[in-house]
Amino acid sequence: MIFLKVEKEEFKRVINDASHLEYNYIHRDLEKITDPNLKDEEVEYLIVNQIHHRLLKSSHRSLFGNKIIIKSIDEKDYKLLRYYVEALSENHYRIK
Repeated sequence: MIFLKVEKEEFKRVINDASHLEYNYIHRDLEKITDPNLKDEEVEYLIVNQIHHRLLKSSHRSLFGNKIIIKSIDEKDYKLLRYYVEALSENHYRIK
């Protein structure tokens, strides 16, 4: 079984920003979004199924704690979540 390993800070950022995904999706400015690959069905899938909660429950830290290990069955969902979080969050004010 192959696992996806991501940096702890990246995972934390994606999960935290995912909690605002529904708000960002509803209040998005269509004129500022330049990515034509954004699909409403995929965003709704992420929101309705609360993928960020499932990822929190199923992932775990690596031995030294600097990486987060995501199971291969959740890899596609994590990448999809990261894609939409980054696409929709860049159009809104965020504190870094």
